[in-house]
Amino acid sequence: MQEGRQIELKKALLRAYFSDGQNPSDRETLVRLAAEAGLEAARAREVLASGAFAEEVRELEGFYRERGINSVPAMILNDRHLVSGSQSVEYYEQMLREIAAA
Repeated sequence: MQEGRQIELKKALLRAYFSDGQNPSDRETLVRLAAEAGLEAARAREVLASGAFAEEVRELEGFYRERGINSVPAMILNDRHLVSGSQSVEYYEQMLREIAAA
C-alpha cells in the first residue's frame, strides 16, 4: 500500500492499539483501519491475503536486527552509532560531541 497514506495509517494503528485497546494483528481490524486512513478496504484485504509486501518487510526487519535494533525508539547516528531507548538531552549531546571528535 504505497498510496501516500503511511502517516494516517500509522496514527490509526497507534490509536487503535494504545488508546482503544484493539488488536492490530486481526485482519479485519487492519482492513477497517486502512479504510479509516483513506485506503481502499478491498485492496487492503488483497494485500493481507497475498503477502505482497512480506518479503520487503522481512528484509527491513533483518537489516535492523543486524544492526542491533530490536526495540523502539532506536536511532543510528552517523550510520554507525546505535542509540537504543529514550535518552536524555545530555546523553545525545555527549554522543554528538564524541562523534564530532572522532
